[in-house]
Amino acid sequence: MLSIQLSARLGGLGTVAGIVLGAVLAHALTHYFSSTFFALGVGFGIDWSIVLVRFLPRRAQIGLRNVGRRRRRSLSTPLVIALAC
Repeated sequence: MLSIQLSARLGGLGTVAGIVLGAVLAHALTHYFSSTFFALGVGFGIDWSIVLVRFLPRRAQIGLRNVGRRRRRSLSTPLVIALAC
């Protein structure tokens, strides 16, 4: 029982560490390449709307995706999202 709990905790810590290191590395590389090749300053930010969409049910994600694809479906999309949640 102890090994299962330990494995779960180590897996969780590894996931969190990977997310943090990935964000830091992505920001560092973006800053380096944008300042070296394009003379641009880059800030750090997270688009929370994209993060929150990942936690929606699959039907709601498909409905949101279709809003941008086909305009004629735009009226039916809120109904799909409401029924999916």
